[in-house]
Amino acid sequence: MSYEYTANDDTRQVDAAEDLVWSTYNDWPPDGHRVSFRDGNPHNLAIDNLELLTPQQAAALDIQNERTATAAIVRAGHKVRVFRDGTYFVVPADGGRVGYKCSGIGGLIAIAQVVWELNGGGGTTTQRQFATNSIGATHAARQ
Repeated sequence: MSYEYTANDDTRQVDAAEDLVWSTYNDWPPDGHRVSFRDGNPHNLAIDNLELLTPQQAAALDIQNERTATAAIVRAGHKVRVFRDGTYFVVPADGGRVGYKCSGIGGLIAIAQVVWELNGGGGTTTQRQFATNSIGATHAARQ
């Protein structure tokens, strides 16, 4: 979803709610920078929960999130294939013909969430939050 935000006659397209909240209280994030959640909860849009990551910090966080999501999928018995174009393909543990294809780390994390739910989900609220928010959980763990 994309938001259109106008401030001081400057109209911009904002792709994420956290960017909109950030830009309400601060300057626009510089190109390549990313607004992230301090506590790892993407539903907590309080300004004191948001931080601005440099491109290097965002890249490091993406790598850590990819490892976390891949590990969760592999622990469930599935195989993860990564293609040169940045797409991922998850082969089901039962060797079935239906797999999951996605592009980017966000898609891989979404697959990790599906795997969690298909394997019974459950767990405590904390475990469920971790499973449904790998990005945030990884980010919170590095704090």
